[in-house]
Amino acid sequence: MRHSNAPYLKTTSSPPSRKLKVYYAYYGNGFNNSYPVIRIAGKFLRSFGFEIGTELCIDLEPDKITVTRIATS
Repeated sequence: MRHSNAPYLKTTSSPPSRKLKVYYAYYGNGFNNSYPVIRIAGKFLRSFGFEIGTELCIDLEPDKITVTRIATS
């Protein structure tokens, strides 16, 4: 997928996939104070236009999370 004002983006015939697990982090004391965490990190983010400091929009649906870069003017 090529974005017109981001010529550095890689093009692929199909979108890349990453398999991740939801893990947990704690707040306060004890296991009962845990919450789910998803961490997405890697050099591949830059190649798809997600530079450090990029603003994102996160859309949540049942069984689906969509991360979209917010266009800056």
